[in-house]
Amino acid sequence: MITFTFVELGFVPQPNLRIEEMSMDKNAQIFLDLGLEIITPFSLHLDSGDIVAPFLLKNFGATEGIIVVYNFDDIKPHLECLKEIKSNGKLCYGFSTLTEPDENFDFDLVSTIEMLNDWGWTGSLENKPSFLN
Repeated sequence: MITFTFVELGFVPQPNLRIEEMSMDKNAQIFLDLGLEIITPFSLHLDSGDIVAPFLLKNFGATEGIIVVYNFDDIKPHLECLKEIKSNGKLCYGFSTLTEPDENFDFDLVSTIEMLNDWGWTGSLENKPSFLN
């Protein structure tokens, strides 16, 4: 279990969201613990085929969120189709290739928040987490 002590960043852990019965992806669980919305597992049917990803992180990077994969080859065949999916002229899906956590995974809250700030909040301003810039 990961214990967070970064109250000064405005972070409030969400332990009630922990899904013990399932084998939850560690990155997905971290985002849930930060109070963020995810869809796991995530799949998207495109003309280029189906994207199957560990999860979609909502409200970041694009209007529908960031598709998180652990292998760029999982998303590479779909890049052109992803660029074509737009809403009001804005991309619907971004993507990121993260390192898949192993049993020795060492979580770094500051780096995670920096990454989230880099992706950018795309949700409503009133729902923007206080730990984001």
